[in-house]
Amino acid sequence: MGKQIRTDRLPFNSFEFVENGAAIRFGAEGQRWTCDLSSYKCRKEKLPSVNEEVSPDRNSVAFVKDYNLYVRDRLHEQGGES
Repeated sequence: MGKQIRTDRLPFNSFEFVENGAAIRFGAEGQRWTCDLSSYKCRKEKLPSVNEEVSPDRNSVAFVKDYNLYVRDRLHEQGGES
């Protein structure tokens, strides 16, 4: 986020545990973030395009292009496990 966040004024109302409970994911400042719970480092995630849909396990993204359906692996583009 590029700035220090006070624990009593978090910029989000809810979050979800990801990466087998090792991180949390939330939306703040118009972006989606994942924060590692051991290092407290946060990284901005690439938001899907309007015509993309993230799979329930968050490992793939499906989208339509030129009347064809495509599925892309998110793990590869994020450089590791999601």
